[in-house]
Amino acid sequence: MLYMRQYTKFMMLSYALALVLLCLTAVFFTYTNINDKYLDTFVFVIVGVTNLIGSMLIAKKIKERGIVLGMIFGIIYFLLIYLLSGISFGFVINSSVGIYLGVAILTGMLGGILGVNI
Repeated sequence: MLYMRQYTKFMMLSYALALVLLCLTAVFFTYTNINDKYLDTFVFVIVGVTNLIGSMLIAKKIKERGIVLGMIFGIIYFLLIYLLSGISFGFVINSSVGIYLGVAILTGMLGGILGVNI
């Protein structure tokens, strides 16, 4: 639990950035004629980018085991989103959950690799 403070700090930063980007996406979809079927794609990209940034920052701070730290960051990131959405809307397991988990793990690992090496 040596890295708990860093994980918490960068997790909060990632969620704050995701919240801002999701609000901007909501405004964008509200005031344009873009079909709502593209909303899932926007959300996947936002989850991936914010997870990538958070895992890259934590790996850059710790400077070792980037792939492992990034993967752990991605799993925690996903689990918190899943818990909050499950409490709010009910727990559902479908293909979207698997895709979100995969995106979170892969972008977390990529962010960890980039964070250690940059």
